[in-house]
Order: sequence, then structure tokens, then C-alpha cells
Amino acid sequence: MQSQFSNKKHTQDGLCVSSSEIARLSKQLKCCKEQYDGLRIRQLTRAGVEQDPTKAKSDAADLERFKSQIQKLEKNILEIKLDLK
Repeated sequence: MQSQFSNKKHTQDGLCVSSSEIARLSKQLKCCKEQYDGLRIRQLTRAGVEQDPTKAKSDAADLERFKSQIQKLEKNILEIKLDLK
């Protein structure tokens, strides 16, 4: 017995190739960018102000995590868009 999803195309990452998947990923991308921007602004406004070194290190790690998520989401969106053509 075959699955009802067996005839749908999927990317190498297992994402469904559809416009609704692009919309979902775009929403996630927007959220990640807003979080990245907010953290970056907070970090820049605290520049020169004495702060906890562990908090600064944690913020830097969070920035890198958001940056990698943004890159991955952009790659996935592009991959799906190319597969839709």
C-alpha cells in the first residue's frame, strides 16, 4: 500500500516542493531575520557599556545560530523555487 504523499516531489532535505512550502519557509525566514536584527541592535546599543562576558558570548553564539538558520532557509527556498520550474 502506497502513501498518499508518494507522488509529490521532495528536495534533498526532504521538504515538499510546493508554493505553500515556500510560503511557510518565508514566514520562518522573516521571523529569524527579525530575531537576528533585534539581537544585533541590542548588541550594538550595549557597545562600550560594561556587560557580563558570558552574556556577550551567549549573544554572539545566538547571532551565529540565527545567521546559519537564515542561510539554510534561503537555500531551501531557492532550491524549492528551482524545482518548481
